[in-house]
Amino acid sequence: EVEQALSASLRRLEDERFLQRAPREIVEKEQAKARELRERAERLEKNLQVLRG
Repeated sequence: EVEQALSASLRRLEDERFLQRAPREIVEKEQAKARELRERAERLEKNLQVLRG
């Protein structure tokens, strides 16, 4: 779920049309969302590694 959301967010941020047409505040919100999702994915991965031993 987190990986899918992150992937979708990154696709939006790589889309030149989105970056050119979207209001700056929307782009900034999407960037913040991508950062948060990336951090969440990293935390989940670390937790999985701990559980695996």
